[in-house]
Amino acid sequence: MRRCSSLAMSGAWTRVPPRRPVKAADGVVFPLRTSVIWGADVPGMKTVVEISKMSDRTGTGYRSVHYLAGACSALYLAEAITWAAKNGGVTGANVKSGFYQKKDWVPAGMEGVCSPSTWTPTDHRSTVRVDLYRVAALGSSEAALDKPIKNAADALEKVTSIDLPRRSD
Repeated sequence: MRRCSSLAMSGAWTRVPPRRPVKAADGVVFPLRTSVIWGADVPGMKTVVEISKMSDRTGTGYRSVHYLAGACSALYLAEAITWAAKNGGVTGANVKSGFYQKKDWVPAGMEGVCSPSTWTPTDHRSTVRVDLYRVAALGSSEAALDKPIKNAADALEKVTSIDLPRRSD
């Protein structure tokens, strides 16, 4: 992003948010796979902080949007496995069927963090909502790479949410 900025190139979209809000990233828009960013005031954030304490005992370290998406994915899978165990045993086919059991599903304890998701035998997209965020660069672009942002809400602003229609086929 710095190199593009130095060449006066502007790219306002990226698939991956920057690890920290450098000046070159200012204004970049990216999609989330979750409903919120780290530190959001939603009930499920308490669960994510507890999970985070497994590797950060203080629970104060910043976690990226990828961390939140990973936590959601793991908990969806855990619930599908639990369903499979109660419905014929934990086999690939039963776990797959476990994903099809709920509509607008959010894993227990993850309210407000994980996007409501629905899997069907013919549509594995899970969610059709896209939340877009914009980077608001703070401070110097010379900060050390190992110093990520501490509070995502200070550096990332929600732009909009878009609900894409499911295909009829």
